[in-house]
Formats: sequence, C-alpha cells, structure tokens
Amino acid sequence: MSKYKIQMVTARDAARLANIAESFKQPIYLTDGQGMRVNAKSLMGAIYTLEFEEIWLESPEALPFNDFKEFII
Repeated sequence: MSKYKIQMVTARDAARLANIAESFKQPIYLTDGQGMRVNAKSLMGAIYTLEFEEIWLESPEALPFNDFKEFII
C-alpha cells in the first residue's frame, strides 16, 4: 500500500495529477483522511479534492514516489 500527503492548489494541478494517475493500472484514490475518497484518475474527482483541508494520495499497491514527487509534501 502507498499513502502520500500531497498538495494541489489549482485545477491545473488536479489535471496534471489525474493525468499521471491515469497511466497506472492499479486503483489510485485521493482522500481527505477522514473517509471521503475519490478516484484520482478522474479530473472531476481531483478538482473536487481541492476543497479538502488535507489531501492524501492512496493506492492498495505500491506507487513510485518519483512520478508524484511534485505533489508530495
């Protein structure tokens, strides 16, 4: 399992992250750490998370750190 705390500020950030996530076969989620979860491969889902106080990138499988390093805090 992979879990990284991330930061996205703009819709452009959300689009970039969704585009990167879409390149993976495994499920990838964006969560608020309190039970709310959306598909990270969905542009609308990624944009929705801009309202979260905290954003976590999660997957039941390992995710390569370097592919998401621009967002990881």
